[in-house]
Amino acid sequence: MDGEPLSAAVRAHIAAGRKIEAIKALRAETGLDLKSAVGRVEACIRSDPALAAHEAARQVLLRQRARWVLLIAGGLVLCAAVLVFGTR
Repeated sequence: MDGEPLSAAVRAHIAAGRKIEAIKALRAETGLDLKSAVGRVEACIRSDPALAAHEAARQVLLRQRARWVLLIAGGLVLCAAVLVFGTR
């Protein structure tokens, strides 16, 4: 089963950047467990340079968004602390 090529539906999800949908489709088609399905999809992504570059760019974008969320949350906590403790 590991050597079998992925179906057109799974490859279409991967090419569109829908990794979770690709994993779901692969599991539905083959009955693989989650870990094996994730491994097959990620191996497919790593084997194609264009897909690998796209995935790397997506990971960078996610990390940047996470930094902004943490920065904004920290600012809101600081503002709340000033409002609560700064008025005395």
